[in-house]
This record gives sequence, C-alpha cells and structure tokens, in this order.
Amino acid sequence: MLVLVTGFWNFFAEMALIALFLHVQESLNSGATAYGLIVAIEAGGGVVGGLVVPPL
Repeated sequence: MLVLVTGFWNFFAEMALIALFLHVQESLNSGATAYGLIVAIEAGGGVVGGLVVPPL
C-alpha cells in the first residue's frame, strides 16, 4: 500500500512541476535558467524549513 501511495504522490508532484515549467516558459517568456532558479529557491526553502522546525 505504501508503494502505491508514494507512486501516486510522486506522479502528481511531477505533474505540478511540469505545469510550473510550462507556465514559466509560456507566460513569463523565460527559459530553462528561470525554471532552474525557481526550483533551486524552492529546494532552498525546504532546507531552511528543515533546519528551523524542531524535530517531531
């Protein structure tokens, strides 16, 4: 069951990232560099959040 849930979660998360890429490319007239910066900032936010929030 855990494998199925994780698989579906990853599938839909990738769909969201593809939608973000298409939005950046078409609406903002930007390319791969802008998309890379957005994803890098997103990852940096995850790292900062992991350091700031106390362990459960």
